[in-house]
Amino acid sequence: MDELVQEKERIISSIMQVDAQLACLNKRSPGRAELIKQKSILVFELKKVKRTLQGAWGRSNKSQDNECPITDHALVRWLERKHRIDTHGLKASMLCESLRSAITSNQKYWSDGDVVFVIDNGMVQTVIPVTNLREIAA
Repeated sequence: MDELVQEKERIISSIMQVDAQLACLNKRSPGRAELIKQKSILVFELKKVKRTLQGAWGRSNKSQDNECPITDHALVRWLERKHRIDTHGLKASMLCESLRSAITSNQKYWSDGDVVFVIDNGMVQTVIPVTNLREIAA
């Protein structure tokens, strides 16, 4: 089951990377159709893995041994409160005027050249290093 969880995470990461690549292309860019096809295949694979996992989890109530029992929320609060990390200040430094404009104009992606910000429902959901995207595109 650990392999399936890792495969699911790999596929999700690949889908996000393809989405980020698509966001950087215009509708007539060469290679766009191939990326869309690649994304469709990845989404199909993800659905298969999710169905398999749901079936396996339904048969077993055991938790994953390698799964960390700490949420991202708890990690952030620990950094704030134990290590005095100013997360509000970090958020403010991320939110430059160009990113704010991308969010308000309902863009799905925005890049500062180093990372791609993935935006959904008016919120930055994740950040992908541009170097990962260049490796895939090469």
